[in-house]
Amino acid sequence: MIDDFVHLSCMQTKVLWNSTFSYWSAFVGNVLFENSEKFVYVPSVFSKYEHARTRCDPVWNLVAVRG
Repeated sequence: MIDDFVHLSCMQTKVLWNSTFSYWSAFVGNVLFENSEKFVYVPSVFSKYEHARTRCDPVWNLVAVRG
């Protein structure tokens, strides 16, 4: 699990799912490894009741989710 986290953190382009694992791997990658935030893509809706902007970095790219 730790190896997966570090591997995801080192990726330049990140496509996140609604999970704290993917959120923190993107956050750590952007802060510690100075990866570019403009290559982080997150779903526009974090949960049924909450928009993604309340949970993610404002410079991350929102992707429309159908469902």
